[in-house]
Amino acid sequence: MPVLHFTDRMNSPNLPLSSKPFAPERAFWAMAAIAVTFPAISAVPSPLYSLYQDMWGFNDAVLTEVFAIYVVALLFSLLVFGGISDHIGRRPALLGAITFEALSLILFLASGGVAMLAAARVVQGLATGVALATLSAVIVDLNAADTPKRSGVVNGVAPLAGLALGALGCGLLVQFAPWPTSLIFIVLLVALAFAAFAVWKAPETSSLRPGARQSLVPKVGLPAHLRADFLSLLPIMIAGWALAGLYLSLGPSIAATF
Repeated sequence: MPVLHFTDRMNSPNLPLSSKPFAPERAFWAMAAIAVTFPAISAVPSPLYSLYQDMWGFNDAVLTEVFAIYVVALLFSLLVFGGISDHIGRRPALLGAITFEALSLILFLASGGVAMLAAARVVQGLATGVALATLSAVIVDLNAADTPKRSGVVNGVAPLAGLALGALGCGLLVQFAPWPTSLIFIVLLVALAFAAFAVWKAPETSSLRPGARQSLVPKVGLPAHLRADFLSLLPIMIAGWALAGLYLSLGPSIAATF
C-alpha cells in the first residue's frame, strides 16, 4: 500500500506525528503485535487467582464475580466506545487505551483485597474494549491492497493467541520466577511502553469524522447478507468463548486443589 495513501491523515492536528513514522507495512505488524498484547494482558490475572484466594480468603463465587465484572466492562466499552476512533483518530484512541491499561496494571500491583482487584478488572475491561475495536479497524486500514485477506486472519487469530500466551506466560512466571504477584505486571508495563512508542510512530488512518458524541450511543446491527452465516456460527462462538471463560476464571483454582 503506498505511503501517499496516508498523507492527508498523517497531517491530522489531533496528535503530532513522529518525524519518521513507520511505513504502513511495518505499522501493520506493530498493530498486530499490540492486538495480541491486549488480550494477553486480560488473561494474565487467571493464573494468579488461586494465589489471591489464598492471600485474601475469598471463595469461587467471588472469583466468578470478579471475572464477570471484566466481561461486563469489556462489552460496555465495545458498545459505547467501539467507534470513537473514527472521530478522534486511531492513535489518540489507542494511546488512551494503553494509558488506562497501564493504570489497571498499577492497580493490580497495589491490590490488597478483592475491591481493588475488581477495580483493576473494570479499568482493564474498558481499556481492552477500546483497544480491540480500534486495533481491528487500524489493521484493516493498514493492510496492503495485494493481501486483502490478511487483515481478517490477523484480527481473527490475534485475540485467541493473546489469551493463550498471556495465561501460559503468566503461569510460567508464577511457577518459576520470583515475585509471582508482581513481576508479570512490571513486565507488562514495559511492554505497554513499547506499544505506546509503536502507536506514536504509526500513521494516522482515520478520516476524523464529526459526531463523536453521537457515536457513544450504542448501535447494534448486522448486514442482511451476513445474517445467515453469523447465526449458523453463533452457537460455536458462544460455546468456544464460554469454555475459554470457564478455564480462565476457575481453571487455576480448580487445578490448585489437586
